[in-house]
Amino acid sequence: MNSRQSCRRPYGYVANSTDCNDASRRINPGASEVCGDNIDQNCNGIADEQCTVNNDDDDERDDERDDD
Repeated sequence: MNSRQSCRRPYGYVANSTDCNDASRRINPGASEVCGDNIDQNCNGIADEQCTVNNDDDDERDDERDDD
C-alpha cells in the first residue's frame, strides 16, 4: 500500500465546499445546465431546471404528434 502526504490541495479542490463534483471540471456552481442529461451541472440540487420539455414529439413513433 502506497500513501502520500502533501500540503498542496488536489486538482478541483474548493475551500467553500460548493463544488458538488470535484472529479469533473464541467460540474461546478458556475456551470450552465446541459438539457436532457439529468445531471445537475451547476450544483444547485436541481437537474435540468432551465430546460423545457417538448411533449409534442412522436414518442410512440407512430408518425403522429402526441399533442399532450
